[in-house]
Amino acid sequence: MKTDVLIVGSGCSALYMALHLPENLNILMVNKKKKLKLSDSFLAQGGICMLRNEEDYDSYFEDTMKAGHYEK
Repeated sequence: MKTDVLIVGSGCSALYMALHLPENLNILMVNKKKKLKLSDSFLAQGGICMLRNEEDYDSYFEDTMKAGHYEK
């Protein structure tokens, strides 16, 4: 197999880079998971979790677990 660019990963940064490379390049992307829907970027759903203060810990923890489909 011949490729001009090998991108390891399929997260947001990898996809952004692939979209901004010259179109004449042969680009191969590899992913550690069998299904892209199991990738960390897909599970992040475009959101950013942050703990604003200690009083919000329970809702922060639940939001984080829910966004990750309660996977470890």
